Amino acid sequence: MANQMECTFHLRKRISKEPNFIVSNGTSLGFNTMVVLVPQRIFGDKKKSWANLRQIIERDEHVLAELNSIMKSFYGWCLKTDPLGCSFSSSFYQTKDGRSLSRFKYCIVSPNITKKSMDEEIAKLTKMFDKFIYLKK
Repeated sequence: MANQMECTFHLRKRISKEPNFIVSNGTSLGFNTMVVLVPQRIFGDKKKSWANLRQIIERDEHVLAELNSIMKSFYGWCLKTDPLGCSFSSSFYQTKDGRSLSRFKYCIVSPNITKKSMDEEIAKLTKMFDKFIYLKK
């Protein structure tokens, strides 16, 4: 279990450094890592953080709809192209008025997981997103 937790925290730390992704459960003690795909422009001059994203989507239903659309399209495209090592949930976070935010869920279940395999998954995630955005232009 210690290796699983170490790899989970490594995954969270590394994903947090990526410009278009936010870990939304960075302080959780479990094996799950919740990732939201958020283009940098959404934050404007605010710091990229889960707390700031929650404030933005509570105020702006158009941003919430855009993020959900991007997440769903990207995940569907990855399933057809080269599946990611995560699952997709369309009801991860609920705003005060009941609207849902989607997310990707990484669950570290194997005790044989390595930091190297986490790094490879992050590289795949970011490469696939870059390719997805390029193809949408």
